[in-house]
Amino acid sequence: MWNNKALHICNLHPLTIFLYYMLLFGLLVFMGNPYLYFSVFISSFILSIYFEGIDAINYLKKLSVIALLFVIINPLFSHEGMTIINYFPNGNAFTLESIYFGLGMAVLFLATMFMFKVFSNSMNPDRWVELFGNISPDFSLMISMIFRFINRFKDTYKKIKLVNKDKSVFSCFSMLISYALESSIDTADSMAARGYSLTKRSHLKRHKLRLMDIAVILISIAFLGILIYCNKMNYFNFYYYPKLTLICNDITKYLLPILYIFYSMIPLIYQITEDIKWKFLRSII
Repeated sequence: MWNNKALHICNLHPLTIFLYYMLLFGLLVFMGNPYLYFSVFISSFILSIYFEGIDAINYLKKLSVIALLFVIINPLFSHEGMTIINYFPNGNAFTLESIYFGLGMAVLFLATMFMFKVFSNSMNPDRWVELFGNISPDFSLMISMIFRFINRFKDTYKKIKLVNKDKSVFSCFSMLISYALESSIDTADSMAARGYSLTKRSHLKRHKLRLMDIAVILISIAFLGILIYCNKMNYFNFYYYPKLTLICNDITKYLLPILYIFYSMIPLIYQITEDIKWKFLRSII
């Protein structure tokens, strides 16, 4: 659930969701291709608007301030590039390539933030325990508690701010820290009272790999294989310096952007498909 709306990607196996988003994040970091940045950002942003409405736009406005710093700061420190626009008073070049690189990093930042926003709503604490419970129980418990506390403290801060309207931000934050410490002690005492780590615990398994899970995993493997091959053969490589360059042939020029868009929009496509199916089934009743 996300804002009391059904997030249908949660129907997939936790392993499928984890592999999909870790692969997507790894491609964002290592591929360095602005086409993938933009695809992930658009798909994640549309999903956020679907579930949060105006709150997603407000969140984008806040992030845009930080993203704008990438565009402004990069040309001040990076003077590489062949397309010189002007010179700074100290003689360093102000290049077009440095501006484009800053824009690319800004879109990468936005794509990463919105992607993990969807990911955090897809992988609730129970899913972390289910996924890593057998492999590393302590790690799975720690991750699930972190995700739980982030949302819990965010809601608590809103309540503190609402009650103490005349207080400053630092006072409200101090109250939140006090609440967090007290809550941690209560949680630790509760776990000790329930005999945590005294005996071997059972492992929760709610999901089984279904046909859709296998399909998403196979698509992910195929997509990764295509990108590794194209990268090895220097197909569709993007370079910011010394001049903006996109190395591609007639096939990869159109095929890979389509694959980028399709792969990054799998959660959105699945969400829309399931919503249409649900509305159709309700109309039959």
